Formats: sequence, C-alpha cells, structure tokens
Amino acid sequence: MPNITPTPKLNRYAESAVLSFYS
Repeated sequence: MPNITPTPKLNRYAESAVLSFYS
C-alpha cells in the first residue's frame, strides 16, 4: 500500500482507518 497522503494528519487518519479495517 503506497503512502501518498499530502499531510501527516491525513496520513495518521488513513493509518488508523487501515488498522481498524484489518483489525
């Protein structure tokens, strides 16, 4: 999964979402 988020905030949100999805 490529990390192409423009801001760290979005990156963090995306990471949390992915973790929730795969939890």
